[in-house]
Amino acid sequence: MDFISSISTVATNFSMHKVASAIGTAIFSKALEQAETGGEDMIKLLELSADPDLGANFDAIA
Repeated sequence: MDFISSISTVATNFSMHKVASAIGTAIFSKALEQAETGGEDMIKLLELSADPDLGANFDAIA
């Protein structure tokens, strides 16, 4: 009986590990997707805010 219970324990542990691994992968995938989206949004924001004439004329006498 002890051998069967050991097999059952190993199978249960393997199943739990498989589920935990799938959850971890899904969370990592979502975090990576959000980081990529945030990076793309930051690039767009920087491109829109880049004004090549900004600072070209500076009046130092005030």
